[in-house]
Amino acid sequence: MRSFLVAAMMLASLPDRVLAWGEVGHETVALIAARLLTPSATRMVEDVLGSAPAPKAMQDIALWADRNGLSETARWHTVAVPPTGAGYDRARDCPDGECIVEKLGAFVSKLQQPSSSVEERAAALAYTIHFVGDIHMPVHAFAPLNPQSGIWMKIGDKIEKFHLWWDDEFILALGSSPVALAEDLTPKITADQRRLWSSGSPAEWANESFNLAREFIARHNLISSITAEHSQQNPIVLPPDVLEELKPAIARRLQMAAVRLAWTINKAAEENAAGAKPRP
Repeated sequence: MRSFLVAAMMLASLPDRVLAWGEVGHETVALIAARLLTPSATRMVEDVLGSAPAPKAMQDIALWADRNGLSETARWHTVAVPPTGAGYDRARDCPDGECIVEKLGAFVSKLQQPSSSVEERAAALAYTIHFVGDIHMPVHAFAPLNPQSGIWMKIGDKIEKFHLWWDDEFILALGSSPVALAEDLTPKITADQRRLWSSGSPAEWANESFNLAREFIARHNLISSITAEHSQQNPIVLPPDVLEELKPAIARRLQMAAVRLAWTINKAAEENAAGAKPRP
């Protein structure tokens, strides 16, 4: 199992562009979640990944799903809910099960099964850590903005693909250090928020992201723009204050993702403990 983590750490060091939330976002979610684990969940993470302490192990594995070299898994990071939809519809949006909603559910189930092999549970945990972050990134549930090859947007003097503004630039407006962001955002999660956010399903989390993306598009009158050609030479232009506008929403999505990731892993640890001994 240690070889799995070593391979993951080597892959995470590669300079390739990742698919969602960027390095800072994914590692921030992992670090916050690690602070919210129960003692039994902490032990489970360290046992499954073969490394301690849990925060460092989770941070190291957070990018593995983007950089594992498996091209067939690319579709697993998003779900293409159309702008005219009311939310996620499996028959329409994921009929073959090859989307983040269904894959996240499957990996969580695998993680909860004590009968799964250590290797299976390690992969399931790595995907779960990554996909819980992905599914909270708004444009990962909004069909026109799923592809990284999509439209370009200019804010201030910087031009970047619309999708990658959300992946990287909007998070970097909060800070560039995952450790510092985790230290800043963790104590701002209230007890009431933790109770409220410790619930839901991948489909419900995807719907939240879809609605946030749709609201942003509507607020900035981009309905027609997102279906038009906007090249690097002819980008959509938004004012610089968009960065400040989105800071609270981005911070909240990072916090929500972390709380839900911890909740998911804590539940898996409970299931594993219950399955490892006779039930009363």
